[in-house]
Amino acid sequence: MNEEKATKSGVIGTAGAVAAGVAGVSVAGIAATAVSIQQAAEESLSAISAAADELKEQFRSLAETLEEQVRQIYAHQEQSLTSLAQALEERLQAAAADLESQFQEAAERCRSELKDAATDFGPVSLRLEVAADGKSAILFVTPPPGPDAPEIVVHLGAWAAEGKTAPLKKGATWELKITLTDIENSLPES
Repeated sequence: MNEEKATKSGVIGTAGAVAAGVAGVSVAGIAATAVSIQQAAEESLSAISAAADELKEQFRSLAETLEEQVRQIYAHQEQSLTSLAQALEERLQAAAADLESQFQEAAERCRSELKDAATDFGPVSLRLEVAADGKSAILFVTPPPGPDAPEIVVHLGAWAAEGKTAPLKKGATWELKITLTDIENSLPES
């Protein structure tokens, strides 16, 4: 029985040693695996951090590129708008000059003249020039020459504003500055 006990003890001791060894190996293996996992995690974290830094750099570069493109677009638009404004100003100036020319031509056409009309006392000349603004006119009267010429009376109709005109003598011609009425507003309503 002693032998049997010794064998049992030896088996138990061996089994205990084996179990302790297996337990030791398992703990050491688990610890080594944990260290490997930790190293892999740190490497992955480092790679993720590097990738994040690279993405940040790419985004910064992209933002700078977009900002430069926006600046160029604004500069181009500003230049285009400036060119457009200059072209419009030139067109407006040309149109204003054209209108001024047409206005002057029209003002020149607003002249009526009767030159050296034969009368019993000699030739009489009349010229009516309407101002460009249409608010006044000058009537030029050149009476017949000579001391026997009768006095000339100018009757102003509804086209002249009320009030007296003072004739001004320039050489042989009399000038009467006449203020004109607003014909459209002075006509009676029908």
